[in-house]
Amino acid sequence: MENVSWDAVTAFVRTEVGLGPSKPLTHNTRLREDLGQTGDEANDLMGHFFERFEVDPGDFDFHRYFLMEGEGLLYSLFQRWVMRKPHTFQREPITLAMLYQAARTKRWDSRAMPKGDI
Repeated sequence: MENVSWDAVTAFVRTEVGLGPSKPLTHNTRLREDLGQTGDEANDLMGHFFERFEVDPGDFDFHRYFLMEGEGLLYSLFQRWVMRKPHTFQREPITLAMLYQAARTKRWDSRAMPKGDI
């Protein structure tokens, strides 16, 4: 494990999201729900995260955590009734604790990610 600091991860997130220093960030801060990262913005943020901290994406799956750009009601209806594929708007949250864990271990491993409060 490399010695990546919590401050380095939060500084990265503040820069990528455009947050000022007064917004409190915790281990439980969620990218989508709390910071509004969705679609192309979320995709860019995660790409920059993997580059900046030299993290192997491992089993990272964008669709597990975020909706695609334009993935709204019409897309959902199309998937369900035309393509006959189940579709839901529910996604797992990505927390700053998860980013910190991946930055420290240099690998995204969804099974080893922190769950709940830490």
